[in-house]
Amino acid sequence: MTHQFKENGNHYNGGRVFFGYGYSAIGEPRLSMVRKWFRGGEMQGKTEDSFYVDGSLVANYAAATEALKTPPIFTPEETKALKMVGDEPADVRRAVKDAVGWEPLHYLVEKGAVAWGPPGQCRRTDLGRAALAKGPT
Repeated sequence: MTHQFKENGNHYNGGRVFFGYGYSAIGEPRLSMVRKWFRGGEMQGKTEDSFYVDGSLVANYAAATEALKTPPIFTPEETKALKMVGDEPADVRRAVKDAVGWEPLHYLVEKGAVAWGPPGQCRRTDLGRAALAKGPT
């Protein structure tokens, strides 16, 4: 399966060496990519793609598609945060931050269990609901 990607709004500034943009796979929220354009150094004029599954760097696109075959693993803090997010969009950022900090919510988005939108609000995804129904991982 080949994935299509769309820009996700992340920008990377490597100073004089490179600049880059972040991309999310369409239909696969666990997969993301950073494309760097090199403007200096020995890579000048070239591009480089880095792939991430559940927020972790993998060796290449083939490794990413293989990693997607394994379900995400949630930490106890992520599970606690996931229980605080509902199925309908709501602003739970303050409650989650006070209970477990910002990081678990960020990682839940990277793992595809939570989605943002409308602005400032998030909701549980099908993957997030399935993870809670299945119990601890």
